[in-house]
Formats: sequence, structure tokens, C-alpha cells
Amino acid sequence: MKAYGYVRLSRDRDDTTSPQRQRKAIADLCKARKWDLVETFEDVDVSAFTGKERPAFEGMMGRLDEVDALVFWKLDRLTRSTVESGRIAQACKDAGVKMVSTDGDVDTDSAAGMFTYDILIAAAKFESARIAERSKSMHQYKREMGQPVGRVPYGWRRVGKHDEPYEPEQRVIRDAAQRFVGGESIRSIARSHDMYPNILNHVLRSARVHAVLPPELATALDTAIAGLGEPHRFERVKTTMLGGIAKCGVCGGSLSVTSTRAGRDGPRWYSLRCQHAGHVSIAGPWLENHVSEAVLAYIDVDKLMAARRRKAMKTRKVSEIEAKIDALDARYTNGTISEDRFERMNASLLEQLNKAKTAERANGVDLPGNLARNLSERWPEMPVDLKRRVIAAVCESITVSKATGHGPITPDRVAIRWA
Repeated sequence: MKAYGYVRLSRDRDDTTSPQRQRKAIADLCKARKWDLVETFEDVDVSAFTGKERPAFEGMMGRLDEVDALVFWKLDRLTRSTVESGRIAQACKDAGVKMVSTDGDVDTDSAAGMFTYDILIAAAKFESARIAERSKSMHQYKREMGQPVGRVPYGWRRVGKHDEPYEPEQRVIRDAAQRFVGGESIRSIARSHDMYPNILNHVLRSARVHAVLPPELATALDTAIAGLGEPHRFERVKTTMLGGIAKCGVCGGSLSVTSTRAGRDGPRWYSLRCQHAGHVSIAGPWLENHVSEAVLAYIDVDKLMAARRRKAMKTRKVSEIEAKIDALDARYTNGTISEDRFERMNASLLEQLNKAKTAERANGVDLPGNLARNLSERWPEMPVDLKRRVIAAVCESITVSKATGHGPITPDRVAIRWA
């Protein structure tokens, strides 16, 4: 049986969890179980909290299909995130890889070890909830004592346990209030002070701000603000044209919406980002426009119908899983994997195949026969879900590469592979 070892240290001067101790414990466990330790991956001076880039860890997780077990010193060396714990466990399950810690707390090679692992995850969730409760209680106490809670608002600074006006920013507020009352737009005022318009809008509506302005100016500002009505609320983008369709050029994972805010040239701005920090991030509206133009330039009735016929028979996802099952059968026949591991991996792949086929039936790409006709004229008004179906019919993949520097986005970052 083959195994990977994983070593991590938050600070390289921490002797209590030195890499040498971790390596020895991992090697001893593999020797005792007669496992072949083929490689040990190390992230030294790297945190295990979610969002921190761990090159060795990511490389190891991308090669799980080469081994039978993953060995580490303690669970906190592998991850400190409850969410990531579940992701790692699922990835190991799908690959038929056992998870074993040298301290004995985690050992998915046994029923007792699995039970212990589940308890550890539940305990982590419980502790997270307790921290949230303590934080909420502390904030409530501070409010009752008249102490500030949260971020320091614009125009103030925190001194000890109280906020006091900060004159440089107070001057900006007074200038902005006077100019807005005089008829200048919030966007123009914000630009002159290097602020976002929605932030300045929030500042000028604040009761705290009105309380420190001269009475005449505060009254005039109240009247001017009332003329604007309620502030526009920018809702999070739940469904986008390319979310989940566009892929990361670094790891191949799906890009999803991670932020949304007001844009300078329109009511909505958002980004599409890989879940792994340091991989791919790109402006969502730009990518939508670029892909839309490419699709409309490529598409015609004949091509669309041909893609429709091919994809109606079998999706790429189903084909990939079936290919993995065939490859697994070949490995088992050749004797390169054990029967135990073959059964675990085969069961996992069959489960994935059933899910993929169910999704194929539920979200088929069958399109109306006349959809491609006059598509350019109708595209701007088409609903997002229909645009996604068109893109799925003609594009086999949309891959976004990592930016190489600052500056405008260039089309060469996007590779479209047509169906």
C-alpha cells in the first residue's frame, strides 16, 4: 500500500511541532503498517487557515489517485478549518484514500477512527458556535456600556474605548455636505475625494454625521437627502451567465461569484474567482461580454443543431466518469491496485456517475430548433438561464488563465474550446 505524508509548520522557529518530529512520526507509522511512503509534502512557515495558499498541500491533493493513504501528524497540521476538513475528507473518499494521523485521533481505516473523526469535526463546529456566542455577548455588553462596536466610522477615530471626531475627515464631510446641498452629484464629489460614491452616500445619510454638522447645513442636507429617496441596495448576484461554467486555468475548478458592489459605469459589478487563493480572479461583466461576443460570432443554426445532437446523447461529465471507471477496471485487472481500494473507488465513481446522469436528464441542453435564428438581436433581452443553455451547447470549455500583471484584462486570458 502506498502513502503520502504531509508536514506543516506555521512558524519555522516553533520547536514543539518541528518538521523533523513530524517526518519521523509519519515514517514510523508507515513502517509499522508496512506502507510504502512514496513522498512527503511539506508547507513550512505556512498557516492552515482557509484562504492561505499552501503549494505543497494543493499539489498533494491533486495527486491523490496515485496512493492509498494520507498520513499526517495531527489534524491541526492538515487543516484548521471545519469547511476544509469536510472538503479534504470528501476528496479522499472519492479517491479511495485513507486518512490517518500519527496521534491516533484520525484513522479512517477503522470504524472507531471514523467515529472519532466525526466527533472532532462536530467539536470544531461547536467551538465555532461558542466563539460566535461570546462575541455577540461581548458586543451587547459594549453597547450597554456606551462603548463603540465594530469598525470606526468615517470621520472619527478610536481613542481608548471611545470614538472622537477626526478633523481631517470631518473637513471632507463638511465639504461634501456643502457641495451636495449646492447641487453637485455624489459621484462627482466622491471622485474629488478619492472615495466610492456608495460609501459617501452612506456617510451623508448617517445620523452621527448630521449631529456634528452646523445646524443650518444639517437641515439643508436632510432636505437634499430626502429628495434622493431610499439608497439603492445592490443585491448579490445569485445567477450569472458563466458562474460554474468558466474554469480556473490553474487547477481546473469552477469559477463562482465572490463579491458584488456598485460599479462606476453601471448598477452592478462582480468578480468570478476560483475557491483557491492566489489562483484566478476576473471581472464578471467583462468576461460575460467577451464570451457573449465570441458565442454570437461563432454560432449558426447548423453548428448549434450539431452540438445539440452530440450533447443530447451524452454530456462530457458522464463521459469523463465512465472513462475513469474503465481506467480503474484496467488497473485492477493489471494488479496495480488492491481489491479493497478498487471496491472503494468503484463505489464512489458509480455514485458520481448516477448523479451526473440524473443532472443530465434534469438539465439537458435540448434547445428550440429556431433558437439560433436572430440570436444577436435577442441576446441582450434573453434570460440568464437560456444564455447558459446556449453556451453549454456550443462551448466544451471556457478556461480563464491567471493574470500576469496589473492593467486591463486582455482576451488572451480566456480560452474557449468549441463543442
